[in-house]
Amino acid sequence: MKKKLCKKCGHKKLLNNFYKSKIYKDNYTSNCINCLQIYRKKRDKKNRKLINKQTRKRNKRWRLKNPLYHRYNSMQYRCNNPKAPAYKDYGGRGIKVLMTFKELKYLWNRDKAYNMKRPSIDRKNNDGHYEVSNCQFIEFKDNVKRRWNNITFRSYQRKTLDTLINTKNKDLLIARLALGVSGESGEVAEKVKKYLRGDYSNLLLKKHLEMEIGDILWYCSTLAHVMGLELEKIAKKNLTKLAKRKEQNKIKGSGDNR
Repeated sequence: MKKKLCKKCGHKKLLNNFYKSKIYKDNYTSNCINCLQIYRKKRDKKNRKLINKQTRKRNKRWRLKNPLYHRYNSMQYRCNNPKAPAYKDYGGRGIKVLMTFKELKYLWNRDKAYNMKRPSIDRKNNDGHYEVSNCQFIEFKDNVKRRWNNITFRSYQRKTLDTLINTKNKDLLIARLALGVSGESGEVAEKVKKYLRGDYSNLLLKKHLEMEIGDILWYCSTLAHVMGLELEKIAKKNLTKLAKRKEQNKIKGSGDNR
């Protein structure tokens, strides 16, 4: 095979070590591939800030021209790529993309997202997948309010199970959790006693109560799960019960059946 002299390193190399280019007479670059790569790395390192700025502008223009492609790729990225920063909140929780690009385009037109200031795709059920029946386009500011990491009773109860140490004996586990509720309640009373005695300031009492009430909530949440109860339903029933008592003017008194 023919050889060519590289003007950068001064070595004769085979033609397959050069890029093809119609600019030159022999249709090959004057510098070899290795020399060009070294030069480009040095150039990019020197002008990194400028290159990053240009890349951001180019990506922004592309997103404005192709809003659906950008959103579809973002969905795939956070659900399928473990290296994605948001993977733990999406793919890590088992959420999948079960819709095609055509179905996403249908949602875009159905919800008239092109008229929105900042359209954002939203899952109606935060534990559900990206599918036509579970997705809609809404304003970004409204979507932020519905984010999964905004704690609800349901999401809190699910997260507490990560720190629950299960035992084979269910009765023993129930007893342990119930005693935990009692013990932490005693801690709350102890902190208030020390505050009344003058050992704690108001600010220090607030910090201690925040910790102890959090522990009570953890024990109540895990105990409800072991008994097959949902913390959210318990909270709703409790509010309904108190609302009825208020209507009947029976807030004061004792006993559950009032």
